[in-house]
Amino acid sequence: MKKLLFALTFLTVILTVSAVQAKGASANRQVNRSMPVFTATDSSTTTSSVTAYFPCSPACPEQIKIDKRVHNVAELDVFKFMQTAIHSGRAMIVDTRRPEQHKRGTIPDSINIPYTTFEKPLSDKSLVRVLEQLGGVKRNHVNPLLRLVEKLGLFQGNDKTDQWDFSQAKEVLLWCDNAHCNQSPRAIKGLLKAGYPADKISYYRAGMKMWQTLGLKIIVPHTMRIASN
Repeated sequence: MKKLLFALTFLTVILTVSAVQAKGASANRQVNRSMPVFTATDSSTTTSSVTAYFPCSPACPEQIKIDKRVHNVAELDVFKFMQTAIHSGRAMIVDTRRPEQHKRGTIPDSINIPYTTFEKPLSDKSLVRVLEQLGGVKRNHVNPLLRLVEKLGLFQGNDKTDQWDFSQAKEVLLWCDNAHCNQSPRAIKGLLKAGYPADKISYYRAGMKMWQTLGLKIIVPHTMRIASN
């Protein structure tokens, strides 16, 4: 009799624990439907990332990975970019913020190309000038047979489109105000849409706010004086 009572008691405890766990899991699923899902900090950035979230206001942070082929970089990577790629003439740092923001202070070696420029149609003259500045070559009347071969990956075809040849394009590092701004993500999406090689694009997500927080050098473009150290 004692053994039977013990078995019944043990079974009751197991069923109670299982019911509590199931209820907890159900509650978590309900929370996850309305709240962002956060992950640990990415090894290539100084800020935490939001890997999945449901529709919310425009103030929601962009996902850390705009495209899995685009490089995410942190401050040390920016320094290295400045010291090597830029001075070799094969790279550019782009401040994608609005001109009035850029004029108040920018990261050294940055040029200002507002994100809105990258969202223009490929036929727009301002976008054409920017793509040429980045090393792209506009194509006209490409031989159909040659284009077919390029699409197979030959003759650096992966870096070419019907309208542009990006095989000699520069490495470009884009940044904006902070981890929450969507200016650089929108600019990068515009570049990718134009056919710019994703592996030549880097994204400094932490942006100006983190740069200032760390006390790094800022240049005021119209006077070229140091704003802070």
